[in-house]
Amino acid sequence: MKFICKKDNLKNALAKIDRLVLKQPNLPILGNVLIKAINGRIELYSTNLEIGASAHIGGIIENEGEVAISPRILAGFLANIKEEEITCVSNDFDLELKTLKHKIRIKGMDPKDFPIIPENPEGFYFKIKPEFFYQKLPIILISTAKNDTRQELNGICVKFFPEKIVFASTDSFRLAECVYFLNKEDIGVGYLEFAKNNPFIIIPFFTMAEISRVVDEEMLFSIDQGQIFISNSKFRMISRLIGGNYPEYEQILPKKYAIEVIIDKDGIMDALKMASLVTMMGAGEILIKSSKNDGQLIISSHSGEYGEENSNLEAKIKGDDFELNLNSRYLIEGLNALIGADLLKIKINKERSPITINRIIDGKEKEDETVSYIIMPIIKD
Repeated sequence: MKFICKKDNLKNALAKIDRLVLKQPNLPILGNVLIKAINGRIELYSTNLEIGASAHIGGIIENEGEVAISPRILAGFLANIKEEEITCVSNDFDLELKTLKHKIRIKGMDPKDFPIIPENPEGFYFKIKPEFFYQKLPIILISTAKNDTRQELNGICVKFFPEKIVFASTDSFRLAECVYFLNKEDIGVGYLEFAKNNPFIIIPFFTMAEISRVVDEEMLFSIDQGQIFISNSKFRMISRLIGGNYPEYEQILPKKYAIEVIIDKDGIMDALKMASLVTMMGAGEILIKSSKNDGQLIISSHSGEYGEENSNLEAKIKGDDFELNLNSRYLIEGLNALIGADLLKIKINKERSPITINRIIDGKEKEDETVSYIIMPIIKD
C-alpha cells in the first residue's frame, strides 16, 4: 500500500474515530485503527465491538492495501510535524510515514484480524440537520444517566411519529425532552411503517455523544437488526441499541402550570454559580423564592461550614409567590445546555411537583416547547 495525503485531513479523520479504540483490549487488534487505501480514497476504521466508526479522506493512491496500527503513535506524529504532505507506505504489517524532514515506522498487526464493520442497510432512513445536534442535543446528553444499573437509563429514548421524532433522557432526578419535526425529504421509504411497528428505540449515550462531537452536516440514520447506522458524506458510525423498556416519563409531566417566571438566562446563571460557591463544593442545595410585588426572584444558599450567599434578580412573575429547594448542579448544567436562549421560562405547578424550564429564543414571552428541561425539587418534610 502506498498513498500521499494532507496531514490535516488524516489528522481530522483519525480524531473522529480514535476514541473508540480500547486502551487495554482483551483482543489486541482492538487497540488499533484499520487504514485502507481502496477505491480512490483513504478509509480509517475503529471499533470496540459495541460501536464501530469509519471516516474517509481523499489522496493520491499509488497502491491499494491496508494496515492496522496504533492510533496513539499515529496521532502523536501528526500533531508534531510541520509539513503538510505525508507519504504513507506499508511494509508487511507496518506503516512508514514520511515527510521532507521526518520518517517514522509504526509496527502493526495483521489487518485481516480486524473486525468487519457492516455497511449501512438500504431502504428505511430518516435525516436530521446539524442544528439539532448543536442546539438541542446538549440538554439530552446532560440528563442521561451515565452508570445506572438500569441499562435503559444509560441511553437516549427516541420515539417515532409520522411527523416528528422525540428524544428523551433521564437520570431519575431530571428529565429532558426535545422534538424534531420531520419534512418529507427527511424520511425514506419505509419510515412510516417502521414508526408504526417500532414506537421507540434506545441509543447508548456514548454513541450520541460521539456523533455530537463530530457532526458538521446533515446526518442520516437507519436501523437494522438491533443496530443503528449514523452517517454523512465523510463519516459513519454503527452502534448496538439498548434493549428493554424506557420509563413512561410522560406520566410525570405536568399538564398545566400555576406559576410562570420569565428571567434573563445570563443573570440567573451568574446567581446560581455564586450560590453554589457555598453549597457542598458546587453540588448542593439552593433556595429559590419569588417576590411578585417586587418583581424579583431571590436565589440563596447557606452552609454552616462555608457561609451564605444571596442574589436578587429582576423577573416577570405570573401566579402566586413560591419557594423551592433545588440541586444547584442540576440547574447549572441544565441551563448551560439550553443553547441559543437569552431568556428562560420557568414553569411551576406545586412545590412538590417537577418544574419545567424552556428557552425563549425570539425575544418575546412565548417559550420554545420543543426543548424542555424538567427537574425535581428537593422535598423537605
